[in-house]
Amino acid sequence: MIYLLLILFSFNLYSQSDKIMSSSTNASGVLEYDIKLYFPFSVIHQYRVDEETDVERTYEDGTPYTYKKRQTWYVTFVAPNIKGRDGEKKVYVTIDSLDYEFKDGKYDVKFNNTSEGIPPGHVWDFEKTFFLNGKEFDMFYDSYNKAYKIESERFDEDLKMVNDYAAKSDDFRAKLLKNRFDANELIYIADPVKNILPPGKTSIDSTWLVDFKTDVDFVTFNNVTSATLSKIVDSHYFINIKADTLYCIDKEMIMDNIKKVAKIDAGLASGTAEMKISSKGHIKYLTTQFDAEIYGKIDNIKFIEKKKSRVSWNLVGMWKQ
Repeated sequence: MIYLLLILFSFNLYSQSDKIMSSSTNASGVLEYDIKLYFPFSVIHQYRVDEETDVERTYEDGTPYTYKKRQTWYVTFVAPNIKGRDGEKKVYVTIDSLDYEFKDGKYDVKFNNTSEGIPPGHVWDFEKTFFLNGKEFDMFYDSYNKAYKIESERFDEDLKMVNDYAAKSDDFRAKLLKNRFDANELIYIADPVKNILPPGKTSIDSTWLVDFKTDVDFVTFNNVTSATLSKIVDSHYFINIKADTLYCIDKEMIMDNIKKVAKIDAGLASGTAEMKISSKGHIKYLTTQFDAEIYGKIDNIKFIEKKKSRVSWNLVGMWKQ
């Protein structure tokens, strides 16, 4: 009965949120829409974050290494107040419920932290992924709807622990955790907005520039690209990005299978993203598909790594706290 009431209340929030559309006509007679992000006070949002990755690495002597990975997070966040200072928005975030699968030529593992299975700690990719699970923090959006920082006493304590560990030890686990445990990684998992929304009013087929940053299997790419309001259906806005060239901004990457840190000489990525946002300001989904090529060296041995990544953030429910 309680579960049914939650479903009905969640449905009521959805239906209410889809009725409001802010629009006006500009001096040229073109209908413009004011697309804004909105977090209702004390209303919990839960997102399911799905990621599928295919990787093919080839060393300069022709030796290949491939792996496939699938993981699902559940991310919940809630606005603890109506608005912050200077248009800033704050949400309290929890990352939990990791479902994970990994397969290469040596390992074939599955793990769900809601079951009684044993964590596959021998798989280093899992180690760096699971370390982010269960994190709780405040995430801040600026007045342009860009998630730009997090705050958490627990995160600060964990970060200090990782840095102290890395300073005292040169083993691979220390390097792995120091390489991946940072605020940007948590923001990437939790944030379904990705700085895509327009800075002001816009019309159908209009474009605007976006400083777009994305991860492709723990490697970060960034560039300025354009976003387009492609259509409006049933009081929902659809925004699309086609990024032809994103540049790798990382200098190193973790080679889990050989327990080493590689130097990145160059990296490029291209792909698409689509967002569906209600006229009330709730992100219903964001999907991204990116292909990347990374050129680097490990112990002066050159390699090329090709990554295919598909990630989606889907709103699965909203309910009053």
